[in-house]
Amino acid sequence: MAHEVESMFYVGAVPWHQLGYRFLEPPSIEEALRESGCDWTTTLMELSITDERMNALPVILGTGHHAVVRDTDHSVLGVVGPGYHPVPNREAFQWFQPFLDAGQATLECAGSLKGGRIVWILARLCRDDLTIRDGDNVRPYLLLSNSHDGSMSLRVGFTPVRVVCMNTLSMSHRDGGSQLLRIKHTSGIHDALVLAQQLADTAYAEFRATAEDYRRLAQLPIALHDVEKYVKRVFGYDVEAEIPTRSQNIVDDVCERFTRPRGGLRTGTWWDGYNAVTDYLTHAAGRTPDSRLQSQWFGNNAQRNSHALETALVMSGSAAQSN
Repeated sequence: MAHEVESMFYVGAVPWHQLGYRFLEPPSIEEALRESGCDWTTTLMELSITDERMNALPVILGTGHHAVVRDTDHSVLGVVGPGYHPVPNREAFQWFQPFLDAGQATLECAGSLKGGRIVWILARLCRDDLTIRDGDNVRPYLLLSNSHDGSMSLRVGFTPVRVVCMNTLSMSHRDGGSQLLRIKHTSGIHDALVLAQQLADTAYAEFRATAEDYRRLAQLPIALHDVEKYVKRVFGYDVEAEIPTRSQNIVDDVCERFTRPRGGLRTGTWWDGYNAVTDYLTHAAGRTPDSRLQSQWFGNNAQRNSHALETALVMSGSAAQSN
């Protein structure tokens, strides 16, 4: 099975995916580009056809579609339409430079997925962790991702991580979406630094709002039989009917993580139920650590993580009203 992670770096302790080059201290943009394996460019090549049997010259198709070719190894990363505008890796990395210059963030990890088709950078906001309950903190990050195959646009979002077990959590966007804007290229470094400060403040404000949802979940008790119903809803299983053995094994695995949580922090609340799901998605779902990383940040598990939080908030609220 092919690896999802082509190359990456990380800072400090070995992360849950146990992949990449290790920095002891946060790197500069140049160091991050080099050690993440992302210091390469792409070229858009207009599609053409040839017929070797007729010894013909290439014929340009003229459709407006192009192949995205990596310059270092000439591999084709994807075929894109006429509306595609490439964002070079260096430009994506340099998006964070004003944050670094203003002391608002440090680079935590970055890398290339699926043979260069997706590139990401994760930066830790230089703000305090938020305590959900005693000994249980959540840390704020910014995650930038970009594709070179046209599968997704460049995006930036907030990614909370539960410190005790390094679970990737989901944000709660009650306003319908992130308020974070892209830093545009400006002629003045002062303007960029001010904007970085404003965006970091916006990120942290949204992070704190979601932490309030986490704290509410941590105050509402949940019975074990409700944990099983919750898990079934998150994974799309029939709550009342008997389910296939493979599906039941997943439910049992998550319920075991509820009763025996990583880090030993358990109070029998909806927060524990939600974290049992995120622990499974972060550490067990999928066949390999790098496939879990890709899915947890950009794939099906990212959507399931978000659905798990929304479901916990709805079900816990309904349970509280009925009591």
